Amino acid sequence: MESPEHYLYHPESDVSINLVSIDWVDEKDAEWLHPNDIARLDEKIHHAMKRREFIAARTALRILVPNYMLHYEGRCPILDGKGFISLAHSPQFGAAIHHPTRRVGIDVEPERPKLKSLARKFLNAAELDDIARGNEQFKLQIMWGAKEALFKLHRMGGIEFKKHLFLDPIPSTKSGTFKAKIVTETENTPCKIGYFFHENQYVVYAVSEIAL
Repeated sequence: MESPEHYLYHPESDVSINLVSIDWVDEKDAEWLHPNDIARLDEKIHHAMKRREFIAARTALRILVPNYMLHYEGRCPILDGKGFISLAHSPQFGAAIHHPTRRVGIDVEPERPKLKSLARKFLNAAELDDIARGNEQFKLQIMWGAKEALFKLHRMGGIEFKKHLFLDPIPSTKSGTFKAKIVTETENTPCKIGYFFHENQYVVYAVSEIAL
């Protein structure tokens, strides 16, 4: 397989993020995927564009973790062997993140103007106060991406964005980090959120501060 156009980031120690352009993959690239991914692609994804997004995300992973082995717990991909991964895709890019010892999550999104109308459904009072202080659309994008990434990091489902995922105030810089936590009846996990722009996409990732 010819190496696709991809963009590798190391935003901090042990965090590797790879983005692969949707334009650089097609159906024939599915043959390079792990058998569990091929089965999932054929059984669950039939729309042509969604299939390319799926393939792009797994291609991004294959570049980060050559000859990767994985299985699925529900919708969550679990790496067989050392390390933790998360996958995401948008209409332009597939994304993968890897950390050797800590749970991770990732989200990649284009601009989503409709987030303002959804804010009260996924943000708590303190987070709503934060967006009221300015940079509303920017903060909404980062907050949505952060909670998507935390949800993936959590793995087990059964959590609500507004009730169980808590974000510290968002920096006003175009890239940066801030703290977050997952709080349920059985878990209190401190996390670090990082974000940056790639072309016109918001890339947001979460890393557990507890090593496993």
